[in-house]
Amino acid sequence: MDYITELKKEGFDQQKLFRLPPRAERRVLSRPFTKDLVVSDVGYYPRAEGHLVERETGLKSHILVFCLSGRGWFNLKGRRREVTPMDVFWIPAEEVHSYGARRSDPWEIYWVHAYGSMVEDLLTWTSLSITRPMASFSNTHALRRQFNALIQRLELGYTDHTLLELSRFFVSLTNLLHVDAGPEREIEQKEIIEKAMDTMRQTVATPLSLDAYARRAGLSVSQFSHLFKRHYGTSPMAYFTELRIQRAKELLDNKHLSIKEVSWKLGFEDQLYFSRLFKKVSGISPSAYRLEQS
Repeated sequence: MDYITELKKEGFDQQKLFRLPPRAERRVLSRPFTKDLVVSDVGYYPRAEGHLVERETGLKSHILVFCLSGRGWFNLKGRRREVTPMDVFWIPAEEVHSYGARRSDPWEIYWVHAYGSMVEDLLTWTSLSITRPMASFSNTHALRRQFNALIQRLELGYTDHTLLELSRFFVSLTNLLHVDAGPEREIEQKEIIEKAMDTMRQTVATPLSLDAYARRAGLSVSQFSHLFKRHYGTSPMAYFTELRIQRAKELLDNKHLSIKEVSWKLGFEDQLYFSRLFKKVSGISPSAYRLEQS
């Protein structure tokens, strides 16, 4: 039965509803290139009149729901939000939630469930976030093509190629949402990174970890590093190192401070490490730099 498509009936005409069979799921989890991004459920409901989902314990998977037409709602963290055409919402894993179609104008939706270490990073690459779990999308035609092509493949069964396609499909979905973010999202991301750079300048003598800077920016480490390099051209910690060495040069101009005192003022406990890092960034040692300035 591993290659037989499992179709769950929910009572909506022309619906499509697929769940990854246990044996196929084990194959996905056994492979290094798919185990961190597992798409477990995919579906399509046309005019889902009476549709209602209530989960008191949440799921192990993250859920994405795309509303193509009609209207609905979802409830997450005690807040109810109205869903209109061209809206997408994210239900994070393990979160209590409910959602459903409006009685007067029931929605048409595509949806997907996915879990694994890559999923949340991919989702936060889009305009969605834990605090802003709903956004709009514009490329309906591309979205329909993505889902319909996958559904056609799933109807033929869970071959190895299809299992790989499931993971690629989720990446493609998040890429569509990332492109949809548009100029406003770009400005917002740049503001986040600029604020993080201000924090780094303020803590140049009391360094924080990369994880701490990312958390202050409200991002995961991978998301923070990606956006930082995208907007500044280098990694966050390379930028921070440049700041510390620039500050070291300013302190070295003060002839009353020894090199050891300069390294301490910048949070370096090991003077030899400070000197090696200074030379790596500047091309000369701290003592040689001081001689050049005299």
